[in-house]
Amino acid sequence: MTAAASNTFGSTRVVAGLGGIATGALCYGMVLIAWWVGSLLLPPIVLPSPAAVGAAIDELVRGNRFLADVGLTFMRTIMGVATSAAAALAVIFLARYVGWFRRFYLDALYPLSRALPTVSVGLFGLAWFGLGSPAVAFVVFITVLPVYLTNLWEAQKVADASVLEMGRAISRKQYRLVSKVLLPLLVPPLFSATKFAFSVGFKLSLVGEILAASDGMGYSLLHAMQEYKTSHVLAWIVILIGMVSALDWAVFDRLERVILRRWAFDD
Repeated sequence: MTAAASNTFGSTRVVAGLGGIATGALCYGMVLIAWWVGSLLLPPIVLPSPAAVGAAIDELVRGNRFLADVGLTFMRTIMGVATSAAAALAVIFLARYVGWFRRFYLDALYPLSRALPTVSVGLFGLAWFGLGSPAVAFVVFITVLPVYLTNLWEAQKVADASVLEMGRAISRKQYRLVSKVLLPLLVPPLFSATKFAFSVGFKLSLVGEILAASDGMGYSLLHAMQEYKTSHVLAWIVILIGMVSALDWAVFDRLERVILRRWAFDD
């Protein structure tokens, strides 16, 4: 690629990036205007104004429990997602290489994991682990497990006989086939499943904390609901949206460019 073409391509990407920022700002502005108009038409207990929610966010951030609650919710989400990813990898490898376990996985484990309702899982977690982080992490673990199982199982199907035969041209050792062929095939779906699992996991942590915790963002949100502080309820929702968006932008977008560079096109 010539220097002129490279400069043109770079300029195009900058213009596209600025256009995306402008479009995003316009969409958020329209949402805020609609929200403000709705708050004029409805009582504050139903829909508080953006200014009232902003004041509630400021009050929460200045509070003594804010960092502790956010940290607990973040930790519980990481615990649930990480254990779910590790368990899914173990299950997928067992199902691929152990015949009887493959039948058990396809006929029983996979359908069961998809059918479990979140509220019931939360109640079981409360009964088994009591109030606290293990019960909340258990809710996240069970609920995001099907995401990993689906993505990883479908991805490993790509490693058919012809792909493995090409791998055997490099080495006949099974562990090298796994590390050089199968694992690279699983990296992109594992990353995409993790990205989705974190966005869902934060919401699941709120549900788990409402059902089975006495601290965290979900418990604080429940406390605000019980006191009919709608502005604080919306404040916690806005904070959660900001956390997920910041994590997606600051962590996953950068990891995607670094980790998946070998397996995906750089756009």
